[in-house]
Amino acid sequence: MTKIRRQVQNMRIGTRVFLDKLKENTKYCCSQFHVLEIQDFVFPENLVYKVDALYKEYETLLNGFQGEITIHGPYMDLNPISMDTRIRELTLERYLQAVEAAKVFDSRWIVIHTYFSQIHNQEPWYQDYWIEENLKFWKKVIPVLEKEKKTIVLENVFDVNPSTIKELVDGLGSEFFKACLDVGHCNVFSEESIKTWLEVLGERLKYLHLSDNNGKRDNHLPIGSGSIDFQEIANNLPKNRKDLIVISEAFCSPEEEIAGFNVLIS
Repeated sequence: MTKIRRQVQNMRIGTRVFLDKLKENTKYCCSQFHVLEIQDFVFPENLVYKVDALYKEYETLLNGFQGEITIHGPYMDLNPISMDTRIRELTLERYLQAVEAAKVFDSRWIVIHTYFSQIHNQEPWYQDYWIEENLKFWKKVIPVLEKEKKTIVLENVFDVNPSTIKELVDGLGSEFFKACLDVGHCNVFSEESIKTWLEVLGERLKYLHLSDNNGKRDNHLPIGSGSIDFQEIANNLPKNRKDLIVISEAFCSPEEEIAGFNVLIS
């Protein structure tokens, strides 16, 4: 199998894994990547019932892996700025459980979605509301992150521009709350170019999710298989950023994933 040309890039590269994917491709995942992002916890119930059981299986499969583990936090049916108090409370509970899961897996990084709503964004007050309510919510979480030395990276999904994430990160002013840019989401949902997102987020950006699409649907194609200009992304990434984590979220074979990464870092 062709290897990723790791020696010519200045970033920590990784791939998304669920337990089933790792079982099928253990050698590939553990030998090719600096980072593995565990995504089983996107389903909130796994934080309630399966943390210990998942850890035991992952511990066996990852025996000898010398890289870093990160986790994707829950997002199904949650909303930190819901107008329903009980939904906000449940969301807080699940996020704190994600911090506990990160402790079990010895993960510094937790990826969390923004929950920006393009439906509500039709209202002129929404973006200010999104920032204000998120500031209130995350100020409750920051002390826990600081105590546990865990960093949340907030991932754009339906966000139309990078300014809201920028203002939220700046408003919180914590080294434990930064940004994750999903370029596939940008290509489908954003009014701004990926280049603009990279420029606006700047040093706030600690994490990238990479996949391709045709601009119509977020279908997680391999890098180079859709309409995203990955050469432009590579040219606009911050130089000498060895702290930047870059995760492939493509739904594809190992061979396609390797080929895509080699296009990006050539």
